[in-house]
Amino acid sequence: MSKEVMDRRAADSPYLNKGFHGALSSGIDHVADRFGEQGVRDSLHQFGVVSYAPLKEQTKQRWLEALRYR
Repeated sequence: MSKEVMDRRAADSPYLNKGFHGALSSGIDHVADRFGEQGVRDSLHQFGVVSYAPLKEQTKQRWLEALRYR
């Protein structure tokens, strides 16, 4: 699996947290080493399904209103 590396400084973005992003990257590397590229794809897909389930349900009920940034 090819990997893109981004070199950013905290000052470049208020949302960059090297600890969080480093841990996330290490976690993805671990899944790739243990389960391969398809394992990474499957786990990220499952994460998205679970994480966005409430928003998906809200959009069925309230359409675009549910997507408005609050």
